[in-house]
Amino acid sequence: MQMVEMQKPTTSPEFQDRYDTAMRDIERDCLKREKAGAVVMMSVMSYGNALRSDTPLKRISDLAKYFLILCAGVIPNLLFIHVVF
Repeated sequence: MQMVEMQKPTTSPEFQDRYDTAMRDIERDCLKREKAGAVVMMSVMSYGNALRSDTPLKRISDLAKYFLILCAGVIPNLLFIHVVF
């Protein structure tokens, strides 16, 4: 992400220092957000690659998926039976 150069104000040195500090903070925050996005993307890609092969992570992930599907089908029915009867 490229920062747009803004015209620097021509005022007192104190204001200029504050302006420069604020611009550095903005650039640092932008860089921090970019790094966070890159970390998320890298972890998602690594997880996807791990699921393509037959690894323990894939088996655990599949078991968790089936467990959640089972819970999504059973819990609402049990709750309905509990409330109605």
